[in-house]
Amino acid sequence: MSMKSFFSPSRVYAVIGATPNEQKFGFKVFNWYLARDLPVIPIHPSATHVLHVPTSQDIALAINRADEEYPNNDGISISFITPPKVTESVLSELEAKNLVNKVKGVWYQPGAYDDEVI
Repeated sequence: MSMKSFFSPSRVYAVIGATPNEQKFGFKVFNWYLARDLPVIPIHPSATHVLHVPTSQDIALAINRADEEYPNNDGISISFITPPKVTESVLSELEAKNLVNKVKGVWYQPGAYDDEVI
């Protein structure tokens, strides 16, 4: 995957592992997208907001939200800031719910993947 396939003018971004904890990398990555005025959805299973942006609890909800809030989007790119088991679970959810075609790019932050994920 190239940077060009991850970033696009009509793309929506999802940060899986976004967190309201300012000390964590998930907060910093999510803030990076916001600082660049990119349309981004934080995904966290229990937090309700990250930096005043409402979270989605899972990737399927985030994709539905992206389609509702950004109807002209050309897909979603996902940044994973999760342990490999969580990353693998999200990828399995995408397949099980037939949403793989909506995903145009993935970015695995260090520690978010292992041989099973790849």
